[in-house]
Amino acid sequence: MARSFAKSERTGSSPDAVAEVVERALNDRKPRTRYPAGKDSTKLAILARLLPEKLLDLAVLKTFGLPTAFGKRIGRC
Repeated sequence: MARSFAKSERTGSSPDAVAEVVERALNDRKPRTRYPAGKDSTKLAILARLLPEKLLDLAVLKTFGLPTAFGKRIGRC
């Protein structure tokens, strides 16, 4: 799962596509809580409904190369 997210990150949506969604959110008369933006946003929203929060958080942290335990360093410091 983390590999899939990492691949998506490298081939992600353009900033313009995301900016359009942000603009729509800012201009909606009755804004929603969330607006999916980007290629795989719908998949991520479905995963968020299906997976326990901790598992989803772990997948996101691994995808972005962030520490998955408190006190771990990021990269070389």
